[in-house]
Amino acid sequence: MKPRNLILAATPRSGSYLFCDIINQTGVAGNAFEFACSGDVKLWMHELKFPNYDAYKAAIISLYSTTNDALAIKFMWFQFSEFLAHVRSSNNDDGLAGLWQKLLEEESEFIHLRRTDRIDQAISWAIAYNGSTVGSKKLGSSELLGAFDFLEREYQGWENFFRDGPFRNRTIYYEEWTSDIQKTISEINSSYGLEIPLKAVESLRSRNVRSDHHFEYREMLLNALSIRPSRGIGSELSERV
Repeated sequence: MKPRNLILAATPRSGSYLFCDIINQTGVAGNAFEFACSGDVKLWMHELKFPNYDAYKAAIISLYSTTNDALAIKFMWFQFSEFLAHVRSSNNDDGLAGLWQKLLEEESEFIHLRRTDRIDQAISWAIAYNGSTVGSKKLGSSELLGAFDFLEREYQGWENFFRDGPFRNRTIYYEEWTSDIQKTISEINSSYGLEIPLKAVESLRSRNVRSDHHFEYREMLLNALSIRPSRGIGSELSERV
């Protein structure tokens, strides 16, 4: 029996690349990697080698599917919101609309990848987004706040969609599944009827490396959030610290 389609509802630095690696180890659960927005020329042209975005859209179902027609695809919220706006337009009848119909008509499930500690997540995202390598360029409070606010918008977008949307979904927390990848693989195998080899565990260990400035950044971001006008730290950080 064909596995259900999997949509990875991710946020930056939630372990989504690693999770795609795990799904792809099966060879039968789809070809999981990131959706390309129209403006992401680096992905759809330079990496995937499509001559234009229309060609990418036309090939999207086969691109993210394995030979048994199972599909797996990863979206950040900002990507999914562009995708939704496109497919909900009555003027569009293309590969993206076909993908949406496939997800609606077949058994499909969203896996929401998130983190409990959003302060750590914001620090990690600020470092990645600003090109600051471990131990080198230091970031300021503006970069850290920018990363935190971006992630809050991403989380809110997914939460609104899951509240109103038609799809089943399950939440997987980064801190839990990366602490015991072998357990996670066993649970995925059981839940989705897959056969991810447990020997894959050693090659899929968490690759998270903290910046030399991590604890300094954490204090800086917490301080910046606590003094920000009209936005109390208690309301912003209830599950984030």
